[in-house]
Amino acid sequence: MKGREMKILMVLVVMGIMSRCVAYSNVHNHNGKEHDALCSVLGAVVTLYRSARGGPTLQKALRRALFGNENGDGDLNTLLADLPSTHHNPGHRERSCGDCRYGGGEDYPGWSIPHDLLCLCTVGKNGYPFTNDGQNSKMFCGQSAQNLGCGNGNGCHNGNE
Repeated sequence: MKGREMKILMVLVVMGIMSRCVAYSNVHNHNGKEHDALCSVLGAVVTLYRSARGGPTLQKALRRALFGNENGDGDLNTLLADLPSTHHNPGHRERSCGDCRYGGGEDYPGWSIPHDLLCLCTVGKNGYPFTNDGQNSKMFCGQSAQNLGCGNGNGCHNGNE
């Protein structure tokens, strides 16, 4: 190939790669930015917590953000082990995630960062957002319907109202 033909070929290759990147970035990722932001905050909280800096008041607030415990008791290993038993049979999602009133229990927004992540990234009623006619989300919190147990979006559970 001559120099000019090589340049044209390189431009076409770069354009093809760029179009694939643009197409990928145009895939709607429902709650993707929120998920990434909350994960960043969680990472910063874990880093501060592990460093044991900032005194007892800050450490107690960090434990509260991590474990949702008024006493600030908890262990990072418990967060990595499994879902809390309260989330094995969650029941009505609105009561666990959507009611902004603090009622002395563990089911309200802001109880802990991990709880908020679960609420933010739990597939909703009838597979929402994968089955939402308006947006037709392909990703939810960075995961596909298949990765979240919903097949192509049509096989999702329907108990999280």
